[in-house]
Amino acid sequence: MTLKSRVSFSLAYLENEAQVIDNLSPTILGGPNASYYPSYVRQKTVSRLTERQPYMTYMDNTAEVRGWKCYPINPRWNVPKADSGFNRVKVKSEKVKVRLFPLAEGARFKCALKIHNLRRAELGALIWALTWGDQENLRHGLGMGKPFGLGQISIDIKPESWQQLRPTHPQGTVPSKEECQQAFVEMMEKAWEYAERSGPKKNVPIKWADSIQLKQLLAMADPELARGNMEQLTYMSLPQFQKQKNERYVLPPYVKHEGPDDHDLFRRFTESERWQLVEQQHRKAEAEKIAAAKAAELDKYSSDLERKLYLDLFLAPNQSLAEAKATEWVDELEKREADEAQTIAGTLKQFYVKMGKWKGGNKKQKAKVRAVKDILGE
Repeated sequence: MTLKSRVSFSLAYLENEAQVIDNLSPTILGGPNASYYPSYVRQKTVSRLTERQPYMTYMDNTAEVRGWKCYPINPRWNVPKADSGFNRVKVKSEKVKVRLFPLAEGARFKCALKIHNLRRAELGALIWALTWGDQENLRHGLGMGKPFGLGQISIDIKPESWQQLRPTHPQGTVPSKEECQQAFVEMMEKAWEYAERSGPKKNVPIKWADSIQLKQLLAMADPELARGNMEQLTYMSLPQFQKQKNERYVLPPYVKHEGPDDHDLFRRFTESERWQLVEQQHRKAEAEKIAAAKAAELDKYSSDLERKLYLDLFLAPNQSLAEAKATEWVDELEKREADEAQTIAGTLKQFYVKMGKWKGGNKKQKAKVRAVKDILGE
């Protein structure tokens, strides 16, 4: 679903008095390190590899990126100092340090959301994404301070703003917010249901709402799930990176998932297998295109005789079979009534001209052409 030019946000303006926290010490923000494959590449286990079990890396044919990078929402925030123990190294350059100036809790902002020509499910998807499906306990994380627990927000759609919506069709009606979200959920459930499954647990009944992706996404938006787990939601110190790798740890899922994993539902394909699938789909599409063209050509013929001739001569699997069928139709010329013989002879001429055998060939071929010409009076 493309939303280009159909959805736009205005700037958000502060509505109340908000305190700026300006006494934070400089800190260092960690950047993405996609080469750290214990976390960024999906591994064969969810906690720790055995001593002889190798890490899955980008070089493996079945390597798969873990997914999107998301910072779980924290119930409290903490910005470590640049020279504190979290990095365990002496920072020599001031250029890598940043100072954050967050607003204190309770700041309220207001912005306008303009939409145009959205389907019901599209509007529902937008509302669901902004409000987490009307789950008021969940939060979004915005800004560069979100790794430290800053930038946590909830989004509320004012009821009176919904009254400003107008239907695209003059005679239409504006659905409710609940109806739009339900349309989105039903669309996702239907797409999930019809997704082609080929894994070992492909027949296990599971809904989109219970999928591992959605469970992890909603869990990371819930600040209450982070309580008692705060120490594990901070940046790893530099020595920890190597230690975790040496001890063969794997980044586990944020919350335990009771249902089947994606690998149990959908089989992963190697690069060569993916290309084979693409080639098969291409051949299938070409075959369907040819079949449609043949069906359209058959529709041009009004009689069963004409359709039979076209099938035998022009839609035969190979040229040898087509020529054998042509010989049989030549033998039919003397057995048919004049009108049918004319139809057969005319089609045979088209066939032999196409094959390049109308003006030449061996004695047998010349005899066939002569028989056709006699019927046509040539």
